Amino acid sequence: MPATARLETQFAPPAQSPKAIAITNKVSGEGGFGQLEWLGSLMTDNVARHLREAFSVEVITGDQPVIHENLWHVEIETCRFSASSVGVRMALSRPSRGLHIWADRTTVEMQGAPPSDHPDIALLSNRLVDALGDELLLGRDPETDCPDSICRRAIRSMFAIQSDAVLSADKMFERAFQIKARGLYLAWRAQAKTIMKIERHGYDEQALKDEAESLCARALEIEPNNSMVLATVANTFCLTLRSYDRSMFLAKRSVQLNPQNPMAWFALSSANMHAGNSKEALKYTLKANQLASTSPHRFWWDSQVFAAALSTGKFSEAEYFAESCRLQNPDFRPPLRYLIALHARAGRQEDALRMVEQLKAIEPGFTVDRLVKDREYPAALLHQNDQFDLSKIAELA
Repeated sequence: MPATARLETQFAPPAQSPKAIAITNKVSGEGGFGQLEWLGSLMTDNVARHLREAFSVEVITGDQPVIHENLWHVEIETCRFSASSVGVRMALSRPSRGLHIWADRTTVEMQGAPPSDHPDIALLSNRLVDALGDELLLGRDPETDCPDSICRRAIRSMFAIQSDAVLSADKMFERAFQIKARGLYLAWRAQAKTIMKIERHGYDEQALKDEAESLCARALEIEPNNSMVLATVANTFCLTLRSYDRSMFLAKRSVQLNPQNPMAWFALSSANMHAGNSKEALKYTLKANQLASTSPHRFWWDSQVFAAALSTGKFSEAEYFAESCRLQNPDFRPPLRYLIALHARAGRQEDALRMVEQLKAIEPGFTVDRLVKDREYPAALLHQNDQFDLSKIAELA
């Protein structure tokens, strides 16, 4: 078979595939070609796993993709700068339209084994996924029933946190599942239910729990080896269903399957916090935060950092990340609840009262008395840490 025919066979997208992504490797410069090619292959594997987990696309690899309308192209380029350092560049494009969508690079030390799991390379891969998600949100294609586009819009809406936005996200995830029956969309629906519960959006709690449990079971049945499915389901088991052993098991498996997934480390941190392993929880959430440091939803990971820091008595770090979280998303209630307590603990009554007013504006029915006395109110860390003088918080009433 001629070489051209082989390439066309290899890169032709499946007949029913709405989209395909080709990943190619390129080695630049001189020296260490064997190591760099091996590094490129490992990064290709990691990127392909990210893309398959997050999007409903066919991922194909090779040297010369055949250009067609629905092909997106990821190029991974490596270059040795010295005996101990290597540069890595990733780029996303749509060749048929001549669109250069995104590119970024990093430089890492390379001594011994190829550093495919280096945190900076993992962050680069996550930025690539975010760039692809952003491109889907732009809606350049006339296709309105693309499940990936619907899912990315739903994720953006869900992390707006407001009640109407989360409910809208739930419906969009449901629509994406109707188009393509992926466990991923069911798992994201379960995550939306968890946010509804955390944010006290006024839904029947038992009904939320029942639906979330059903969504988790079905998601795991369809995609048991998708680390994003496992992570979001683990969060639901921990924060909504309070099945902590199950949450720990699923979170560990999520990290095992994809250690470059920040949501996997978030889930493992949350599971360890509820198991009383505060130091491990902080270690894992810092890992997640590093991997998600450029995410448009970074506040979500910052929220877990401030919670884990608070549980270990690191109050200055907890305040820093809670404030960062608040500034990124002023409608997210958890940081405001704990900033009230942190300011009161430090004797900053005016700052604490300012947080009280901000929380009252977005949480009807909130009272300081409820924060202090209601153990069902979602501020459990105040009651678990004996370094909080609840009487100081009560004085704000």
